[in-house]
Order: sequence, then C-alpha cells, then structure tokens
Amino acid sequence: MVDIEPGLFDPPPGWTPLEAVVPDDLSRGEKRQRLVQRRIRDGIHPLGYIGLHKEAAREREGDGLRCGTCRHRQVSQYHNRSYPKCWINDGARATHGESSDIRAWWPACTDYQPTEEKTNA
Repeated sequence: MVDIEPGLFDPPPGWTPLEAVVPDDLSRGEKRQRLVQRRIRDGIHPLGYIGLHKEAAREREGDGLRCGTCRHRQVSQYHNRSYPKCWINDGARATHGESSDIRAWWPACTDYQPTEEKTNA
C-alpha cells in the first residue's frame, strides 16, 4: 500500500462536516448557542469579528474578565424593553437585532475596559 500525503484541501484528522455538528432540527436559539460556544472555544468573541482579551474567561463558570464588567456594555431602552449592547465607538457594534445583544457572561474582548468604580463624594 502506498502512503499518500494529505493534499492542500483534504480535511484535517478528526474533522467533522458541519452538517453532522448542527442537526436540522435545532431551533434558531440552539444554533446561536452552539455558534457562541464555538467562537469562544476558537478564541473569538461571540460577536464574531473581535479577538478575546488575554485575561478573558474561557468558560461560562470560569474565572476571568467578562462583558458584564466592561464599561462599553450599556443597556438601551426601546419600546419598553431593555437591550444590552456594546457602545464602543458610539455604538458601532450595536444593531437593532438580537445578534448584537451582549450577554454579561460572555468573555471580554480585546477592547475591554473595566467599569469605573462609583464613589460616594
């Protein structure tokens, strides 16, 4: 038998096709949860285009920095509802959809800045 070197477009060992990872019967919310988990695992912020802070929590119950303690995470009011959004650069990351809602437990991104402590002055 001849050993064949893997080609440029051959899948890496252990690779699973996306269809096997995301069943068709998952709800939209379940698919979103899996996407968030995959991004965090890969070192990407759940928004999808920002890296994680080097001291960010990598697990939901783990220790580290989180969006919930970042000064950029602000809760916006719209039609008697509250929506947590990232307001860095005047809301450049905030859209009117749920995909840009920032969960407090999410790991902090590279733009993380801690909330300012309130003083009793």
